[in-house]
Amino acid sequence: MTVTSPADPPLGACPTWCEKPADHGWEDEWSDGPMRDHVCTIDRIDRYNAIRLHEYERYTRSGRVRERAINLDLDQSENWDAAGAQRVIDALNEAVSKFAEPLRE
Repeated sequence: MTVTSPADPPLGACPTWCEKPADHGWEDEWSDGPMRDHVCTIDRIDRYNAIRLHEYERYTRSGRVRERAINLDLDQSENWDAAGAQRVIDALNEAVSKFAEPLRE
C-alpha cells in the first residue's frame, strides 16, 4: 500500500519574518508533494544585488519538511567600497540571526 500526501494538505505557520501574505498557499508541486517558499529580503542593495532568507516548506508522505537557505543575489559584486562591503556584512549578520530562529510547525 502506497501512502500519499493529501490533495490539499494543511498549511504550516509562516515564519515571523515571511514577507508574503499570511497563509499564502502552495506555490508548486514537486515530485514528493506541494511546496511553498517563505521569503524575507534582508537588504536590496541595489538593482542587481540583494540578500534574502528563504524557507522552503514541503508536504511529503512523511509530513511537513522545512529547509532554510540564505540567498546572495550578487550579480555585480565587484568594486564595492568599504561602506558597501560593511552593508553586506550587516545584512548577512541579520540573515544569520533570522536563520537561527526556531522552525514553526
